[in-house]
Amino acid sequence: MERPLVSPTSLTPPIPLAGLLCRGAVVELGWPEPDEFDRITALRNRPAVRRWFLDDRPIDREANRTWLASGMNRPWDALLAIRWRVDGSLLGTIGWSDWDLKKATASFGRIMVDSGALRALELPRTQPRIRPMLDALHAIRAYAFEVMRLERATSFYVAGNSLSAKIQRVIGLREIGRSLRARPDGRSVAVIETELTRSEYLAFTR
Repeated sequence: MERPLVSPTSLTPPIPLAGLLCRGAVVELGWPEPDEFDRITALRNRPAVRRWFLDDRPIDREANRTWLASGMNRPWDALLAIRWRVDGSLLGTIGWSDWDLKKATASFGRIMVDSGALRALELPRTQPRIRPMLDALHAIRAYAFEVMRLERATSFYVAGNSLSAKIQRVIGLREIGRSLRARPDGRSVAVIETELTRSEYLAFTR
């Protein structure tokens, strides 16, 4: 995997607020471009995708255009586009919230996978279809600890989401607790809370 594109000591604010943030072996991650806004909203509104979000309501296309363009509290909150490096095609999203510079923590999530886009890729038969998304997760993990200089990354996923459980284990996030959280309509949903510390990351990547 390539090293992050920027140095944590030379940026004010700490990371770029537009353009490309980092690259993996086969994908690149960057802030969404206007021509991707509606595709991101459509992906988020698919029943098979939004069911795994804590707020599982469909979102409005115009409102989401505004949020993606200027409503995000960049860089403290982020939703990034995951793109295939060969042609820039959109494969999904990933992001974080509540980046705290003093505590050196952030919560990661906002993961969406466009299964149709993955199926359309011309991958060698020896490579699993999920490889580009795993590559994206490894890239953002390196970015979190090497550029954002985090001491602790946290996440959570809705119980029963086997794909999230698998990919979180692969990149080293470990379970630290379980809880019930409320959805907007008042329903309770069980979530698994996870964590990865800097020392664990360094040991994991040696």
